[in-house]
Amino acid sequence: MPPSLPSRAVLLLAFLAAGCGGVPSKRPVYTQATVVEEPPGGHCPFGGVAVHEGVDANGDGQLGAGEASRTVYVCNGAPGPEPVITAATAQQCPYGGYVFTAGSSVQVVCNGAAGTDGTTPVLTVGTSTQAQCPHGGSTLTVNGQVLAVCNGAPGAAGQDATAPVVSVRPATVTECAAGGSVATLDGSSMVLCNGTHGADAQAPSLSVSAATPEECAHGGMAVTLGSVRTAACNGAPGTDATTPSVAVSPAGAECAYGGTKISVDAESTSICNGAPGVDAPAPVFSVVAASAGDCAHGGVVVTVGAQSTPVCNGAPGADGTSPTVTVSAATATQCPHGGQVITVDGSALSVCDGAPGTDAVAPNFSVTPATPAQCPAGGSALTVGSTTTAVCNGPAGLDATAPSVSVEAATATECAHGGLAVVLDGQRSAVCNGAPGADAVATHVSVGAATVSECAHGGTVVTVGTQSTALCNGAPGADAPAPNFSVEAASPADCTYGGTVLTVDSTRTPICNGAPGADGTDATAPTLSVTTATASECPAGGIVVTVDSTSLPVCNGEQGDAGTAPTVTVTTASLTDCPHGGSTLTIDSQSTSVCNGAPAP
Repeated sequence: MPPSLPSRAVLLLAFLAAGCGGVPSKRPVYTQATVVEEPPGGHCPFGGVAVHEGVDANGDGQLGAGEASRTVYVCNGAPGPEPVITAATAQQCPYGGYVFTAGSSVQVVCNGAAGTDGTTPVLTVGTSTQAQCPHGGSTLTVNGQVLAVCNGAPGAAGQDATAPVVSVRPATVTECAAGGSVATLDGSSMVLCNGTHGADAQAPSLSVSAATPEECAHGGMAVTLGSVRTAACNGAPGTDATTPSVAVSPAGAECAYGGTKISVDAESTSICNGAPGVDAPAPVFSVVAASAGDCAHGGVVVTVGAQSTPVCNGAPGADGTSPTVTVSAATATQCPHGGQVITVDGSALSVCDGAPGTDAVAPNFSVTPATPAQCPAGGSALTVGSTTTAVCNGPAGLDATAPSVSVEAATATECAHGGLAVVLDGQRSAVCNGAPGADAVATHVSVGAATVSECAHGGTVVTVGTQSTALCNGAPGADAPAPNFSVEAASPADCTYGGTVLTVDSTRTPICNGAPGADGTDATAPTLSVTTATASECPAGGIVVTVDSTSLPVCNGEQGDAGTAPTVTVTTASLTDCPHGGSTLTIDSQSTSVCNGAPAP
């Protein structure tokens, strides 16, 4: 394998590769047959397979889109009827249920009625007194029990921070030979110098033209690098292959259900459609009374084939209970700044006062010279609080060197069919011509009858080259008798609360309605929720406690005034401020431009 080239030789190799293509040979064409699944539709109402036939025009060994000239469909038979289970409508079952449909017979099974709900406790919200809440608040009364929810005390005001003094000026020639800037922050100065530019490299002369007939008998390209001209020639064209004679026609009496006859040269084979299938048998359907293990409150078990499903009556409604509500003072662990604890049926909720606000602290700001580890070419270290950022000078540019490139004819050891050898900075890589194309070989196609081991119900085997595919006929289905099915109203002896009797063949099964559930005693638990208060409800933040439809804001105390920290931003300088580019440093409302130096001539 030739050695890999550096990235600088990629463009040169692209020019060389453009002249190395051979003259393409003509491809032979073949007849292909493809078998795919056919979904239910206009061709096959219950699905089947589709056999696509045509000429493989592009010779890729596949029958692609637009190459099929004829399609034969082998379809499945129609399935037998199946029972359907759907949800009952409100008119059929006021409390829900199911509808069982098998052929023309329909059976409705309904749930019993639910119990009634209890009553809601009495709850009121009022304004607290000065004795209850020194900073204002509200009272929550549940069934005569009063809870005071108070606002927290306001916090103390903070102190303002001071902004640093910042200035930036152009650097002198003594400070920066190639130009730069000097930034001063609270009396500490930092010099930012521009780097110097390296010298330009010289590129070699390179041209590409068509090779002469003396240089390349089958055409090619000539590459001239400096004063050296080298030809990259095309390989000799290969010979054409012969195309077989292929014909496709409808099958005759040899296919009882129709088919296709394929002839390749003097060999002919018929691909026959399979016999249509017969209807599948109807599943076994039964309905029996549910056991206590299947349905605690009674019901039925519906069995379709091997699958059984219990359809159960609803349980009677349970009696409601009144909630137990207590209010107590919060501990220091629950509320560090005081508050209340509301307990509903053992579930406790802490409603805490807000903490007082704290004073703001101005950040620590300093500028020091950068260490060699931070900036190898010099610079400064900017520290705000505990974060230090190095602002470094750019390094001087290095002079570029032109590569050494030559092109010469490749040796017979490097390229058996000729080519070029590219030498880049002492590294030699060969670009070789391709070998002449070999003659194509026609693929053998044959069609024969499938064996019993390949297709139990007969079929055809299509062989293309060394790959064989069996196209088998479907097995005929056996007819099944439909069951005798009837539905009638149940008598009081069959069902105390009414229902239906389902009869399948000689099996008679009552499907009874469940007994109505008993009414529960009056009582419902209140709905309790806690959400974040809006700015209009609590200016300093807080929560809103909602019991059923009554809401009570619980607000934090006012926060103390915070000190102000300086605002520092860095943006790209405009061409008016910096003709050669740079940045603008803004602290609060004071801005200064730090500009790049002019490029070296």
